[in-house]
Amino acid sequence: MKQYRWIIALGIAAIVLTGVFIFVDKLTKDKKEKAKIGGPKQLFSINADDIERITLDNEEGQYAFEWNDDAHRWMLIGDDSFDLNSYAVIAICNQICNLKSQKTVAFDCQDTAPFGFDHPVTVKVFTTKTDEDHPYVLYVGSNTPTYDSYYAMVEASNDVYTIDYTAGSVFCVAKDTLKTMYLFDTFGSQMTYYKCETDGVLPIEIKRNEDSSWTMIQPAPMTVFKANADNLMETIVRVTMEKYIEENPSDLKKYGLDKPWSKLVLQGKRDGIPAEQEIWFGAPVSDDEKEVNQYAYLPKTKQVIEIGKAMTSFIKDGPNKYILPYCYDVNIEQLSGLDIDMGSVYDMKESLTLDYANNKFTLSGREIDAKNESLLSLFQAYYRSISNLSFSDLALDAKPEGDPDITIVYHLRDGKDVTLGFVPLEQNNYALMKDGSYTGQTVRLNRFTGSSSVVPCYEELKKALN
Repeated sequence: MKQYRWIIALGIAAIVLTGVFIFVDKLTKDKKEKAKIGGPKQLFSINADDIERITLDNEEGQYAFEWNDDAHRWMLIGDDSFDLNSYAVIAICNQICNLKSQKTVAFDCQDTAPFGFDHPVTVKVFTTKTDEDHPYVLYVGSNTPTYDSYYAMVEASNDVYTIDYTAGSVFCVAKDTLKTMYLFDTFGSQMTYYKCETDGVLPIEIKRNEDSSWTMIQPAPMTVFKANADNLMETIVRVTMEKYIEENPSDLKKYGLDKPWSKLVLQGKRDGIPAEQEIWFGAPVSDDEKEVNQYAYLPKTKQVIEIGKAMTSFIKDGPNKYILPYCYDVNIEQLSGLDIDMGSVYDMKESLTLDYANNKFTLSGREIDAKNESLLSLFQAYYRSISNLSFSDLALDAKPEGDPDITIVYHLRDGKDVTLGFVPLEQNNYALMKDGSYTGQTVRLNRFTGSSSVVPCYEELKKALN
């Protein structure tokens, strides 16, 4: 009898345990299903090549960006006129194309305000695959209390998700981040015009030609030193702003911009599209003697900015830096000879014949032995001291009169002659004349007599010849 009772008891226990197992298993499966439903989810899967336009609405305004096939870049469209930081738009595009949620925090949520959706950031993506009335729409709310995620929703769903904090930060971009931090965002080779007017410095205005050379317009038509002009353009396109200060300022005086001490105008092309920027420079950011930043103003976008003094130190450079330094720019291959007469300034009256192709040279009829390397080197140094003679300064208002004290005549192989005359202006300073016309340039006497210049090179050559 007892054995039957044990069998019955064991049967009942087995039935109970089986029931418990089934219940626990079902509970576990339900939890897994719920976890699966609330787990990571693909919110968008968009082909970036299909995107034509993106709009962004946030508390600072409404912005629209359109892809320009000709320029191969994102362009700002609409009423805003700031220069766009296209990388910020690229980041938005990259993040939304394959956006995934981390988890679902609320299903069919009826009150989304606690998650920041009473005033969400709204991102709309228009593609070639969707019509104008049905873009992809993302709503971004506030960040989570732990600052590791942002709340997000998509159109046509009341579910609230969390997305990665980095992605959320990209969508919640500030207006100033949408603006480029480059003073003129292009390449140096795409710069076509530069004009600078700075207090106490002669104005500079140069324009790039079709062959990439430069023409000087101000302060006077002179030959531009191309290497220095090109270096200037490369410097300009690397200049970045420290930060944006104020948009549409009502008072420029507090920034020292009511009477800017320098104005800069830049023109060029940005991805093939003409671009222009004007910059005014004002007061230092603080009264500290060691202050390194200054205020500047962009009239086109009506924006006050802060910019480093060192980055824009070129605005204090005079035109001398961008004028070809030589009194006459000529290559030895172009010359058959030259004559130099220093008159009463120095006992030097010589004629040089130059046959560079055949390595034959003479000094006032005396042949220079090309096999004598030391003598040939001294002759070449003397020639270079004359042909590389450089001007000292500009004196555009000077009116030189009288005969030149020093004369150099270049005889070109095409039969033409070019005459440089050095007419006294004041003691030890001469006005440079070219074929009888004043160039606006002056030459100090030490350009002839200083170390490694014309006179010492001549003396060394005479010693070797004697």
